[in-house]
Amino acid sequence: MLAFLMYNFILIFLTPFLTFLNFLSLLSISLFLWVFYFPLEEGVLNLSLIFGVDTLSYALVYLTLWIIYLGLLSSWNLSKEGYNFSLFLFLVCLLMVTLLFTFLTYNAMLFYFFFEASLVPLLMLIIGYGYQPEKLSAGMYMLFYTMFGSLPLLVGLLMMMELGGLNFFYYNMFSQELYSYLFFLIYFAFLIKLPGYLVHLWLPKAHVEAPVFGSMILAGVMLKMGGYGMLRLISLFTGFLVMYGDLILSFFLGGGVIMSFVCLSQSDLKALVAYSSVGHMSMFLGGLLSLSNYGYMGALLIMLAHGFTSSGLFSIVNMVYERIHTRSLLMIRGLTLVLPSISFLWFILSLSNMAAPPFLNLLGELYLSFGIVSFSLWYMVPLGFMFFLAASYSLYMYSISQHGKFWLFSNFYPLDIKEYLILWGHIYPLLVLMLNINLMV
Repeated sequence: MLAFLMYNFILIFLTPFLTFLNFLSLLSISLFLWVFYFPLEEGVLNLSLIFGVDTLSYALVYLTLWIIYLGLLSSWNLSKEGYNFSLFLFLVCLLMVTLLFTFLTYNAMLFYFFFEASLVPLLMLIIGYGYQPEKLSAGMYMLFYTMFGSLPLLVGLLMMMELGGLNFFYYNMFSQELYSYLFFLIYFAFLIKLPGYLVHLWLPKAHVEAPVFGSMILAGVMLKMGGYGMLRLISLFTGFLVMYGDLILSFFLGGGVIMSFVCLSQSDLKALVAYSSVGHMSMFLGGLLSLSNYGYMGALLIMLAHGFTSSGLFSIVNMVYERIHTRSLLMIRGLTLVLPSISFLWFILSLSNMAAPPFLNLLGELYLSFGIVSFSLWYMVPLGFMFFLAASYSLYMYSISQHGKFWLFSNFYPLDIKEYLILWGHIYPLLVLMLNINLMV
């Protein structure tokens, strides 16, 4: 398994020398090896004194590498548009290193350092390669929201170090009551990164102004850093959540319903996909805070499924934007008439976004639902609303953009092979991972 991790890491450096077809073939082979040949046992594989890998970090490392590959393909046109492409590649590599080390380290201080350091290259990507002048305000929103939760997280981790040392996996050996009062200190930073309801206002701004790579990596991986921190430390706060989990869970499920209604009112495609992420992460929070095995398994699955789906939706929105130069649903009509192939792939991603079979999203949301309902049957009401509204805004986005009369006159050109590979590269893992789901659970 260590050799397999090294193979995936080295693959990023071979990318410039590969054709697109060979590139996708290598990704496909590595995915099948992951699913069928390298199932992880319970426990931790120590890579060094401060780095290790278990099922959770293993899955997110693979998600990170996969999305970065596809994001680089989506951004290849930057080299032809007068941008500093060398600086762009440097920022991408720096971001990749911080993300990988965040998921691989089990040292609390290193986790905090890489967790916060990942903000720097992403901020530079948004400000340096964004599309509109509002990218400065979007970057400042993201910076201040994230830094607002940074100090409480540092204080919480320092206090936990006094009680349990530096290693995440040793914390479970100590009394849970000692950590209960640290719940809001630590989880506040994770909620901002996730993001949770009421601390999500930076996300739509950042997505709308970010370049396509920024949107893909932000939705596909960066949001999962908050979920990773929550999953890693949830066992420490069971005593607190048994007492107050009902109130917290109700709040976030209610916020998920509100965000689903907000999605139906959006006219900007990027903003719609961004707000849908808040709705899906509200369900993630509900399942995780239910303290059930189903909730934990569903949380991991939905992180993977949402990472591939939301990144795919942002990439397909960018492909349309490059041809029509607008993201407004008030102007985009009749894409089926001019791009029937993109219509088909958009429909597949919409099905995945609404958790229809046979995609990984369905299994993840089923597990989350089982966990939430095991906490209280009354939660079937907000869950029902969220399922219905997710299908509504996904089909609303698809039907408005694909049907009707195409009236925009622009330099329209069909998809090239690279863009087909990008879209199928997002859909493919959602189907393949369903073949051996025991790998995850």
